[in-house]
Amino acid sequence: SLLMLMVPFVAIVAMASVTAGSDGGSDPGIDAARQRWAAEGSADHRITYLLNGFGPATVTFGGGVIVDYDPGHPRLEDAPVFWVDALFEAIDAVADDPAGDVLSVEFDATTGHPRSASLDPDRSRRGEEWTIDVLGVEPLAER
Repeated sequence: SLLMLMVPFVAIVAMASVTAGSDGGSDPGIDAARQRWAAEGSADHRITYLLNGFGPATVTFGGGVIVDYDPGHPRLEDAPVFWVDALFEAIDAVADDPAGDVLSVEFDATTGHPRSASLDPDRSRRGEEWTIDVLGVEPLAER
């Protein structure tokens, strides 16, 4: 399936450590969104999302690790797993790669977490695009 073909590449992208606003094509709004997330978000959180329309997947992230993951759909069992910081990193990695294209991205006005993103990690290859729609982010600890 198409999702299975893109999993290894997207997993690498999701784990890449890229700084927003570097010499690549990062959306300038990502810096402000990251600042809002640092001020208003929660490092320990539960995120629920659809990946390419499948899910909803739910990830509980706490203490710097994935505490629990429910893929919500069999097609997401081997898909990359996202929490808020990993999603920021995936957006940065695609934006900073000359072959990649951030098709669209929206951030939450209050907490700054990504609400949705449509990314194309490699414009030269057909079918590499993927979309994530964040249905909710719930803090696990008070700030």
